[in-house]
Amino acid sequence: MKYKKWLVQIAGLLALLFLALAALPYFVQHIPSTLQQQIAAKLKQQGYPWVIIRADGRDISVEGKSPDTKTAQSVLQLVKQQGSIARIHDKLTPRLIQPYTMQMTRKGKQLEIDGYVPDQETYQRLILRSHQLFGAANVYENIKSGAGAPPYWNTLLDSGLQALAKLQQGNLDITDRQLYLTGRTLHTETRQAITTDLSRYQGLQADIHIVAADEAEKICQQKFNQLLATNTVQFMPNKAIIDKKSYALLHKLAEVASLCPRSKILIEGHTDNLGSNESNMRLSQKRAQATVAWLFQQGIPTDRLEAVGYGERKPVAPNTTETGRGRNRRIEFKVK
Repeated sequence: MKYKKWLVQIAGLLALLFLALAALPYFVQHIPSTLQQQIAAKLKQQGYPWVIIRADGRDISVEGKSPDTKTAQSVLQLVKQQGSIARIHDKLTPRLIQPYTMQMTRKGKQLEIDGYVPDQETYQRLILRSHQLFGAANVYENIKSGAGAPPYWNTLLDSGLQALAKLQQGNLDITDRQLYLTGRTLHTETRQAITTDLSRYQGLQADIHIVAADEAEKICQQKFNQLLATNTVQFMPNKAIIDKKSYALLHKLAEVASLCPRSKILIEGHTDNLGSNESNMRLSQKRAQATVAWLFQQGIPTDRLEAVGYGERKPVAPNTTETGRGRNRRIEFKVK
């Protein structure tokens, strides 16, 4: 009896093994489709319905046009979390962006970046550079990835960051091969350097509008020089009383001063070499102060005006003739 029971058990095990072997091809055939369906359902649930999953055994191919690099990485990470996968083949391609754009805006210390980069490497480099120039806490970004970037895109973005770092405020818009930059800086030299740098990209149409604060100062200085080139503020002999003949000239000088309201103006008094050095210093200082007082009466704030007397120390002509001495007796306006 025991022998017969043992034979029955052996026969049963052999039958189960036979059934398992017979069913194995069925399960092997259906594992890929099942795994494919499970992963696709998970991706759709997580908001990635555009991803195409193809299974070959336990090898998974992930296909589709990703809107950006970050999304592609999230998709691959989600697929990796699914069990029973041997290998993952990344066939995700970036979405073609038309037009290809980037906008950078500087507001004080803050920088806002919104646009596209071709790959994750460019993204990391752009973020690192922006943090170096503006500080990580001051950078706000909405950077996406996509295909279609112009060939000079990476270096152009770096040039744009450097340009904004030199400005007090500015806005940079790049659309394919067109660049538009507006901003404000303190110095004309800065504007010229930025214009030169952004104009070096062949095929890029650069439209740059940067206002330099020192342009107003330069204009004022030029106009002061023009007015005083053939005219001089005249005083009563050996006194610090302005001659009425100079009132018209001073009116024009006051009008010029109003063109650069943020600038400080140095009023310099000068004399010829007649008399002692001490008396000339006192006279030149008082004449400079009298000019400041007159300009104040015309509405120019005193905190913008500074009077200094140089006496006979800075002649512009020889003191050997009356004509030369007349030229040395003068008031000069210097824009700081």
